Amino acid sequence: MKKFMINGKGRDLLWLSFATLLILSIAGMTTIVSVDALPEEPKIFVDPAEIVTNTTLHPACTNFTVEVRIANVTNLAGIQFELWWNSTLLSGVSMDEVLFAENTPSGEESNIWRLADRVTSDHIEYGYTYMNLEQGTTGGYLPINITDESRVLARITLHVEKDPTETDGFLETLLEIRNCIPGDMDGEFISHTTEDGYFKLNWTDNVPPSIGIPSQEPSADNVMADEEVKVSVNVTDADSGVGEVTLSYTINDGTSWDNVTMSYNSTTSLYEGIIPGQSLDITVKYKITAYDNANNSAVQDNAGEYYPYLVIPEFSTWLSLSVTIFLITIATILVKRKHKPHRLSVAKQSPEA
Repeated sequence: MKKFMINGKGRDLLWLSFATLLILSIAGMTTIVSVDALPEEPKIFVDPAEIVTNTTLHPACTNFTVEVRIANVTNLAGIQFELWWNSTLLSGVSMDEVLFAENTPSGEESNIWRLADRVTSDHIEYGYTYMNLEQGTTGGYLPINITDESRVLARITLHVEKDPTETDGFLETLLEIRNCIPGDMDGEFISHTTEDGYFKLNWTDNVPPSIGIPSQEPSADNVMADEEVKVSVNVTDADSGVGEVTLSYTINDGTSWDNVTMSYNSTTSLYEGIIPGQSLDITVKYKITAYDNANNSAVQDNAGEYYPYLVIPEFSTWLSLSVTIFLITIATILVKRKHKPHRLSVAKQSPEA
């Protein structure tokens, strides 16, 4: 049988090929075990992680709720932590413990050991474990393993203490997890990460404009046929400023409305709008709506009665004036006749004989 001989140059090429295949093979093996496939580190975090809101949604003296959750942990037997915030913006209202209450079967609640359960103006203190770990193991609720999804440790209700001013623009605070100590069944510290929360309250003008009582020219009892009516009103807004003022009028008792944008008169500091002239005997009713630059609105509608006027005939004023003059004349004549002196007629007497 003929032997297969490899010279020196061939051996070098063979070793190079073998080394290349080995490197490629190792590279391929390393890509099979990806970073994502490695178990994640236990994590304690605030949910939602970020609340960016405004005073329309979260004004002062209202409450909202956040949760502190835990994920990716095994062999857990107990945990304690604190959650801190800026007390000039927020204050603590209440805290509901969730994990141990849900994890413990009915009848075993006395085994829960509450190490800390405290709510203050600027933080909460949470600390829970079990007094008898063996009892928990026997009962099947220890250790606590959370691998598929996060679980709620505590639900915290917070109170908004103040609104930012327009000058402030916004107020903000961290919801900061401190002194977090999770422990396992052997009393050993569990390495973990924490993720703080964040609350930001933006200033928003939520106060509507102020609308005064409107006036009109000519007055409501003296509008002639086809005569325009000028309506004037004082509108102010101390926060974001007046955006738009609308004069709305109806000639069919509110079935439909026509709108007129009122303009600002810098001389009188009033908003003015014109209602077109209407036909004789038409009753016109109007109201005023104002928006500020934050889109807050207010309506001046005379408590739902609106502001009405009746279009009267043009001659009615002169007729009324004529009737008035006539009546005054008649009254004057009657008064004069009443006080006119009467002549006495004296019979002539013949002289005595």
